[in-house]
Amino acid sequence: INECTLGFDNCGSEARCTNTIGSFTCRCNVGTQVMGSRVQILMNARSALTTVIVKQD
Repeated sequence: INECTLGFDNCGSEARCTNTIGSFTCRCNVGTQVMGSRVQILMNARSALTTVIVKQD
């Protein structure tokens, strides 16, 4: 199952979903960061974070 294409992920529009075996990961877009369970836009777009949220079943 590809959670990303089926819309089962919770990455939102400010993160990129990558399908993995049995799960998926969300990588924040440049200029965003993780705040709790959501991705928030940073005021300084030069702050590129690579935080990954992993959901495992």
